[in-house]
Amino acid sequence: MAEWIQIFLVLTPFMAWFFVGVGVPWALAILPRHDWQDRSIVFAVGLALGPLFGTLWLFLLGTFFHFSVLGALGGTIAISCLGMWLAWRRWQQPYQSTMAAYPERRPFIALERILWLMMTIGFAACVWDTAFWPFLRYDTLWTFGYNARVFILEDRIPTYIDYYPQLVPLTFTYGQLIWGEANDHAARAAVPWFILSSALSAYVLGWRVYGQRIIGTLTA
Repeated sequence: MAEWIQIFLVLTPFMAWFFVGVGVPWALAILPRHDWQDRSIVFAVGLALGPLFGTLWLFLLGTFFHFSVLGALGGTIAISCLGMWLAWRRWQQPYQSTMAAYPERRPFIALERILWLMMTIGFAACVWDTAFWPFLRYDTLWTFGYNARVFILEDRIPTYIDYYPQLVPLTFTYGQLIWGEANDHAARAAVPWFILSSALSAYVLGWRVYGQRIIGTLTA
């Protein structure tokens, strides 16, 4: 098996944990109870909160201590467990279910099916392209990918890294930590999850703002 395929397959469950496993419990803890009924909202918020809380922990870990696989995974497990506990407390509270706040769910029309097929093909192409190529573009070579490589080689966040938001570089760092060395393919394993998060957020935003699922699909 080619190394780039192996790296991507090995890191996929770890990235799923970082985005979904960490984020979804917090989405359930933060969202109003009536929003729990819409999985697209829960996963859209979860995919946003996962890297947010995960990289916040990595920032603290790399600033005050040193990066390690045990530290990265242990911290995200603790964050996820706290979110689960808060969500469980919300679930224990009395609640009367209602779907009145949601647009009517109708069968997918032909145009929606075509759009979803196109998005699926496009996403699959992005996944393949991301897994196959190392970093090639200037911004990733000298900012996102560069910072993550420095973090891995230094085993911490150096004091001279004092520019640009670190959410993306620290997510790339997480992938390389799990793989065990600085590797572009390991870092880029996070990219499809960012794409999925952005598309799902756009879908939910378009649907909820305009009240029509087709608008959400077009927005995504």
